[in-house]
Amino acid sequence: MRFLKRSLLGLFLLGMSLGLLVIAGDMLYSSIQERMTNGQPQRPQRERSYTATVLVAERTSIQPVISTFGEIVSTHTLEVRAPIGGTIVGLSPNFVEGGKVAEGELILEIDPSDAKSALDLAIADMNDAKVGLADAERLLDLAREDLVAAELQVNLRQRAYERSVTLLERGVGTSTDLDNAEITLSTALQAVLTKKRALAQAETRLEQATTALDRRQISVSEAERKLSQTRLFAEFDGIFTNVTAIEGGLVTPNERLARLIDPEALDVSFRVSSLQYSHLLDDNGSLVSAEVDIDLSLGNNSLSTTGVITRESPAVGEGQTGRLLIAHIEGSETNALRPGDFVTVSIREPEMQNVFVVPATAVNSEGEVLVVNDQNRLEELEVRVLRKQEDDVILASRGLDGRTIIAERSPTLGEGIRIEARMAAQEGADPAFEEPQMVALSDEERSELRQRVEANQFMPADVKQRILKQLEEDEIPKDMLDRLRRRG
Repeated sequence: MRFLKRSLLGLFLLGMSLGLLVIAGDMLYSSIQERMTNGQPQRPQRERSYTATVLVAERTSIQPVISTFGEIVSTHTLEVRAPIGGTIVGLSPNFVEGGKVAEGELILEIDPSDAKSALDLAIADMNDAKVGLADAERLLDLAREDLVAAELQVNLRQRAYERSVTLLERGVGTSTDLDNAEITLSTALQAVLTKKRALAQAETRLEQATTALDRRQISVSEAERKLSQTRLFAEFDGIFTNVTAIEGGLVTPNERLARLIDPEALDVSFRVSSLQYSHLLDDNGSLVSAEVDIDLSLGNNSLSTTGVITRESPAVGEGQTGRLLIAHIEGSETNALRPGDFVTVSIREPEMQNVFVVPATAVNSEGEVLVVNDQNRLEELEVRVLRKQEDDVILASRGLDGRTIIAERSPTLGEGIRIEARMAAQEGADPAFEEPQMVALSDEERSELRQRVEANQFMPADVKQRILKQLEEDEIPKDMLDRLRRRG
C-alpha cells in the first residue's frame, strides 16, 4: 500500500514538473516573439476591403444595332436566250463575261437567210391572196347585177301574165296564151333563185378570200418577227455573266446564252432570330422600314453602303429559323457589289429613350447589378435587360439613375462587402494606363517611414530595398504611402 502511494505521488510530481516546463517554454517563446517585433504592440485586426472598378449609371438615348450576315441578290436579271435557231454570225465585243452594255445596244446576230426566205414566201402568198380577194369582189359585183336583171325579167313576165288574164276575161285572149305567160313567169322566178344562189356563193368566196388574205398577212408578220429576232438588243444597262455564246456557233431555239444583271438594282437578304425580328415591329405588328448598314470586306479594306428594309420572306423555310428579311440598297457604292457577295449587315432599330448602357460584366444572370452606397458597401439592385450590344447591355431601372455600380463583377464581390472604388476608364482613353497620384513627404515623415520599413522583419529583402529607394525620391505614390501607414 505504501508503494502505491509513493508511485502516485511520483506521477503527480512528474506531471507538475512537465506543466511548469510547458508554461516556461510558452513564456520564452512569447518573449522571443516580442523581441523580434522590437517591442511594437500587435496591430488590431482590420476589416478587409476590395478594390473594384465602378462607373456612374446615367440615363441616355441609344439606337440599338442588330448585327448579322447577308447575301447580295439582284432584283433585275434577264436570261438572254436564243429566240430562234441558227448560226451566230455576229457578236458584240461586250458580249463577254463581265462585259458592260447599254440599253438598246446590238449584242448578237443570228444568220437571217432562212428568216428572209420565209418572209419573201409569206409576202408572195399574201400577194396571191390579194389577187384572189380582188377576183372575189368582181364576181360578187357580177352576181349582184345578174340578180337585178333576173328580178327585172320577173317583173316583165308578171305584167305579161296579168295582161293575158285580162284579155281572157274580156274574151279576146285564149287559155293557151295564159298558160304560156304563166310558164314564162315561173321560169323567170326560177332564174331569180338561181341568181340569188350565185350571189350567196360569190359572197362566201369573198369572205374566204378575205380570211385567206388575213392569214397571209399574219404569216408575213410572223416572218418579219422571226427576222427581227435574228438581232438581239440589250433591254437595259447591265453586265453579262454566264456567257456561253461564241461567234459561228449553232444555237437552238430558247437556248440560254448569258445572263444580264443590272448592277444598280441590288438587294441584300439576311436572316434574323425571332427575338430580333420582334424588335423590328411597330405597335401594329408590321415590319418597320429600318435602315441598314452594309459592309463588304475587301482584304485590308472594306466597302460600306446603306439600305432600307422593304419586305420579308412569306415563309420561314424548311430547316430554318427566324425570319428572312430583304433590304433595298440605296447607297452610292453599289457598283462594286455583285450578286452572291457575303456581307455584314447592321440593322438600326428604333431609338430607345431613358435607358442605361453598362458593360455586360456588370449584370449577373439573374438581372442584378451591384451598387455602391454611402458607406462604400455593395447592395444588390434588380434591373431589366432590354438588349445586348456586343460587350454592353441596355438596361431599364427606376432606381439606377446616378448610382455608382460595379463595372466588372467577380466571385469575391457581393452584397455588404466594403470596396475601394476605382472609376472605369472613359471611352477613348487607354484602360491599361492610369496616372498614379503622387504626394510629397516631409523629412520627419520620410525618416519615420524608413524606420518602419527597416524594422519590418516579414518584408522580403528585394521589396524592402525597392521601397527604401522610392522613399529617397521627392514624391512617392499615394497608394504606397497609404499602405505603409496602415502597416504602422
